[in-house]
Amino acid sequence: MEKAITYYTETMGLVLAAREKDGRVVREGGLNNIDSISITSAISAVTECLGLVATLSTTYNEPYYIAERFASLDHISNGRAGWNIITTANDDAAYNFGQKSHMEKTRRYERAKEFIDICKALWASAEPDAFIWDRKTGVVADPSKVREINHVGRFFSVKGPLQCSPSPQGRPVLIQAGGSPRGINASAHFADYIFGAGKPLPLKVKHRRELDAALTAEGRDPSQIGILWDIVLVVGETEAEAQRRKEMLLTAIPPEAAGAIEDASDTPEVSLQKKDKSGLLRKCLEQLSREHREVIDLVYYHEKSIEEVAEIVGIPEATVKTRMFYARKKLSELLKAAGLDRGWP
Repeated sequence: MEKAITYYTETMGLVLAAREKDGRVVREGGLNNIDSISITSAISAVTECLGLVATLSTTYNEPYYIAERFASLDHISNGRAGWNIITTANDDAAYNFGQKSHMEKTRRYERAKEFIDICKALWASAEPDAFIWDRKTGVVADPSKVREINHVGRFFSVKGPLQCSPSPQGRPVLIQAGGSPRGINASAHFADYIFGAGKPLPLKVKHRRELDAALTAEGRDPSQIGILWDIVLVVGETEAEAQRRKEMLLTAIPPEAAGAIEDASDTPEVSLQKKDKSGLLRKCLEQLSREHREVIDLVYYHEKSIEEVAEIVGIPEATVKTRMFYARKKLSELLKAAGLDRGWP
């Protein structure tokens, strides 16, 4: 039976950053984050064919600890473990780990590459048949088939081996989300699958093309690495009911968290530069605030990804999404007032 996949995330600091704003998110239940390994372990006990992907950061963890946790999850789930690898995008996470500032993005990705290489070495530090478990002799493992990794690198020094027998898969499935050039290069280095953000079709094609080039440069076969595109679905008995539910979801959460459920599934399939022949969209766009106009311009006129906009503007990706949400809402009102009944194109 083909496995389904479910994701569980680790926010590190994002929820904390949101709930501290005027205290509003706290009152709305912003303290609802359960450790991803714990919850996937619990779910594995009552499921059989569900692939379990836990999200853990390479920036605020250590390779040995993470390698051990995922090897354990793979054992507990009988070979259904996956790791959604993140480097943590929000600055506030640093304050929860004794740091005064968040690690710079290039350095985070470089650290992540070394981190994953160490984890892979630890997962391979014992051969599949190394553990004998001979009750008569009391021999647990063949020492010749268990080895130290003796890694000494820029960020880490790890002796090994992993104090855990080889798991059913050997290692978890590795998944990474990254749409910026640095994120794509990191994906090409270690990921089995890519988690792609919802975006217009031309940007999906662009992402695939850039990923293929990066995979080829890494000596990997692009046809073996897939992209799992994110899409947010709101369903109902009718289109009107689905729209009502979407509006309810958007209005039931605090403004500072609105971007969390914003997606690009209803964005134009071509850039607004090509669509805006009358110039009406551009005129309405000029009436937005600078920060809202900036993200709309970069995403819809210059076809930049959320990650790229975050890097260009120098703000977290969640903030980009939130600004897009409110910018699109205001722009739609302006377009309707200007005579475009449909509002947002």
